Amino acid sequence: MTRGRMTKSSPAGERAGRLPERQLRAARAARRLCIELAEGHGITARALEGYGIAMLWVGPDAEVVVWTDGAWFRWWTGRLSRAGRRVYASGTCDNPATAARRVSLRYADLSAQQAGPGNAPRAVAG
Repeated sequence: MTRGRMTKSSPAGERAGRLPERQLRAARAARRLCIELAEGHGITARALEGYGIAMLWVGPDAEVVVWTDGAWFRWWTGRLSRAGRRVYASGTCDNPATAARRVSLRYADLSAQQAGPGNAPRAVAG
């Protein structure tokens, strides 16, 4: 790239009101997953976008956090590796229905774990 040239992904281009394509891809993927979770599984999710990624807080208390770069969705499985590191699940953004199903299963698992004596786990549609 030539110096001084303004592109869509340059900071000057962003200040001029144009978002970089990777940020747009992440925002679109997050919105598709939010819609799929709501319509297909009855789960609410909130999304925030910026810096080329989008993060989704799934559930009323953000029980599951999903992030996307526009190509992949990623979320913690709840497991740790032998080395004590978190194990993450991922799914491609070209199939938000499958990702939503898998995220809803993780959400249901967390809801069941959080339900103590006398508390019923949250119902998940789908």
